[in-house]
Amino acid sequence: MRRHFNLTKIYPLVQSEFDKRLAACAEHDPALLKQIRHLFTAELNALKTNAEWAEFTIAFYGDIGCGKSSIIEALRISLAEAGKQEERQAFVASSQASTLTLAGYQKALRARNAARQELMTFQTELGVVEHQAKVAELNATEQRQALRQKLAQKLDNAAIWNKLRYRLRPPPEKQQLLDMAKQWKNERVTERRRIVKMREQLPALHDQSAVTEIVLAQFTRKRDALKKICDGNIIGDGGKPQTTQPQFYHFATRWGRFRITDLGGTGLPSQIAAVQNLQALKQAHAVFYVVNDAIMPTPAALEKLRKHLQDQTEIRLIVNWQSNTLAQWKKRLESPKIQHRVQALDTMMRQQFGEHYHGMLTIAAKPAFYSVAACLPPFGNEEQQQQHFLSQHTPEELMALSGLNTLVQTLCNKMLHNASAKVRKTNIHKADCLLRNAIIALDSARHDQQPQVA
Repeated sequence: MRRHFNLTKIYPLVQSEFDKRLAACAEHDPALLKQIRHLFTAELNALKTNAEWAEFTIAFYGDIGCGKSSIIEALRISLAEAGKQEERQAFVASSQASTLTLAGYQKALRARNAARQELMTFQTELGVVEHQAKVAELNATEQRQALRQKLAQKLDNAAIWNKLRYRLRPPPEKQQLLDMAKQWKNERVTERRRIVKMREQLPALHDQSAVTEIVLAQFTRKRDALKKICDGNIIGDGGKPQTTQPQFYHFATRWGRFRITDLGGTGLPSQIAAVQNLQALKQAHAVFYVVNDAIMPTPAALEKLRKHLQDQTEIRLIVNWQSNTLAQWKKRLESPKIQHRVQALDTMMRQQFGEHYHGMLTIAAKPAFYSVAACLPPFGNEEQQQQHFLSQHTPEELMALSGLNTLVQTLCNKMLHNASAKVRKTNIHKADCLLRNAIIALDSARHDQQPQVA
């Protein structure tokens, strides 16, 4: 594909036509015309910079958490994307070298939990003993104080002859105080010995617990290392977005070479990430707009959608059925209400984009992914979820039922057909859209309207 031809012919032609139109408006507000020229030049330079002429590019566009990455990961596996193949080979090699086994992990987990429980129980028991010792000491002090007060009161109220007698023979309370002090001292020594002995045992229990934590952490580190190269490593968990900046995946298939762009969600808070994703979107020659459960976009979201995709020539809608269980999935597939929403969304897309809208696909991203995943991190929820989806269907059946087969066929048989011509057509169309928008802005200037060039 001859990039230099397009760069030297198409964009200068657009610039020339704009200059002619601008000159025809020379008698109008100079400041307004200057603004229009500035906006047009910036957009044209951006188009030159971002236009992709060498590789047919498909962008996946949609809100945060709509399932773009799950669908792309299923395609990377199904179509043997080079980067995914390298990751899988590394996963297999690392798995064999790590000697991770479920039995070993469960044994380490049980040992860690048992050591934690033993330590917690012992610490609780030590705390109880120390508390009881403090309470006993407080009670003994109060009893001695009460007895001292009783003795003092008895001496104060005693007759003279009794006071003389008490000097020769102390009253019983005096002996009780001495006995109580002796008893308390013996009990205190016993309790202190018990507490000291228990405290001496505590470091050994801490060490034992620490060892089991280390052993389990070794399993966890090995598992985390595998998670970085496992199937599904690009998929988020529903919380913080996994994809913020655009990610590019290159495919070489018997139908042709192409690139898939995984765009960050349209709701990303970072302005820098938003700009990077829009630049990557400008490179695309075809776009999949992915939505969850056929939810109709709000007016603001619809306006953003129209603005972002207005210069695209091949737009398809993907309705992703969000399902964690087979029951949820089948319920959505059979729901007349949801089917009505799907048709309404399809109609809306056709109204918005006309001939550039090429239809709708439905897919269950999670079942689709699990139908082809083979390198999943051990001992995790991923394996359990895959087993759940495969409990009633073979992988081949799940690929068909989830819509993955239809997506692959659409991509390979329809979208990649005559891809080189599509690249030229799309880039020319984007330049034409820029020129048409600039002409509209110039026409607006004639009526003193604020220009819009985008």
